[in-house]
Amino acid sequence: MEEKGMLPEQTQSQQVLVVEDTAIFLTIIKDILKGVCEVVPARNAREALDLLEAGTPVDLILMDVVLPDMNGYDLVKAIKSNEATKDISVIFITSLSGEQDEEYGLSIGAIDYITKPFSKSIVRARVKNHLELKRYRDVLKNMSMIDGLTELNNRRRFEEYVGREWNRCLRNQKPLAILLIDIDYFKKYNDYYGHLEGDEALKTVAKVIEDSLKRSGDFVARWGGEEFACVLAETDKEGAIVVAERLRQAVCDLQIDASAIEDAQYVTVSIGIAAKVPEKKDNWEALLKEADHKLYEAKDDGRNKVIY
Repeated sequence: MEEKGMLPEQTQSQQVLVVEDTAIFLTIIKDILKGVCEVVPARNAREALDLLEAGTPVDLILMDVVLPDMNGYDLVKAIKSNEATKDISVIFITSLSGEQDEEYGLSIGAIDYITKPFSKSIVRARVKNHLELKRYRDVLKNMSMIDGLTELNNRRRFEEYVGREWNRCLRNQKPLAILLIDIDYFKKYNDYYGHLEGDEALKTVAKVIEDSLKRSGDFVARWGGEEFACVLAETDKEGAIVVAERLRQAVCDLQIDASAIEDAQYVTVSIGIAAKVPEKKDNWEALLKEADHKLYEAKDDGRNKVIY
């Protein structure tokens, strides 16, 4: 299942995209950064943009200003204008050593500017420093995207993840499914058993939902209150039904006592499903809204049900 609340990997596993059309220079950079990071090469601007648009994980970009198909300044502008890539730090490493060149490169979004000829040890040190800063930023970002009570992903993280998966499934024309899960009669449960017991029930249900998702890309978040949301990439409606029924049964099997509540013996959940192959005219918010409608149908139909 999609990891949450984890610290980023150590520096050795971080990836640096090096945009350089000269094979000899690329070999030199690889040698300099050996043991620091993994180098992802791109021979020109178009190849770099294709790698980024395909979702290649990149922690830092190292590029020349002079490229065969587009100058590096324009490439940086393209990267910074894309919501998915705008936060990736860029270092220019170039023979253009004029003060105006450097000032302009930094003004459009580069985080550093290294001129040739350069010291190998200085390049290595600067890249290491920027990668370490990226790691600390990732730690802080991860902390801001975790729900404090359940330790699941929070709503902000859900919106980021589902947007990325929607775009990926759109490119590959694969189905995407969203499940919305609501704990039945939870307000009554809180009113009778108290908020401390309610919190424990929330944490227990969250854990069993998380444990019931089997694939590495399956994702769950606390949507708000007693609601949870799951994203199942490359999953059609039939596959989503199987997962939803497994989640619903897993919660039933917990046998969390709710006998004091009218019409309930144990804590149960209702689940709404929506799934489709993304189209350019649509968006993930519409799919989420459809899942929400199905959830309300499940509630109206007696609860402890999966509706699709």
